[in-house]
Amino acid sequence: MRRNALVDSSSAIILYKSDLFEKTAWFYRVIMARSVFRELAIPGRAGAEDCERHSREGIIAIMDASPGGTFGDDGRGLDAGEGETILLYEEGAAEFIVLDDGKGVAWCRRQRIPHINALLVPRILKGAGIISAGECDEGMRAVMMHGRYSRRVIDYAYTCADGELARFS
Repeated sequence: MRRNALVDSSSAIILYKSDLFEKTAWFYRVIMARSVFRELAIPGRAGAEDCERHSREGIIAIMDASPGGTFGDDGRGLDAGEGETILLYEEGAAEFIVLDDGKGVAWCRRQRIPHINALLVPRILKGAGIISAGECDEGMRAVMMHGRYSRRVIDYAYTCADGELARFS
């Protein structure tokens, strides 16, 4: 049974541009907040048609957070997609979040919400036998090309023990 993973727009875009989105959606049941989906499915944008198709075909699930959910003052600075994604996690929609936005990551750390960034996805897919070691290396290079990661984040992605990633498999 596939694990439920909430994915924010930044991570979805990075995975899409890195040719890893469909493999990710095959491995996980990808859930997107409606506000994230709207951001990705803007007509004329690269990937918008694929996003619409993935929704129609059930490759991704689109969900709405319950009305009235709030972060209070601590949630200032989160955009609508990050906020709704985190609210969906708090409502039990998924076991963890894939996100690449610094403010969202900081919120997840403070609240102890399990999360990964797109740079760890190739490692997880390799560990699950979905992609080869060569495809993992290629995928990590592609993700770094399309995302913005600090040296600390990159070093962790390459050196963390497989056991640290097991809870996301």
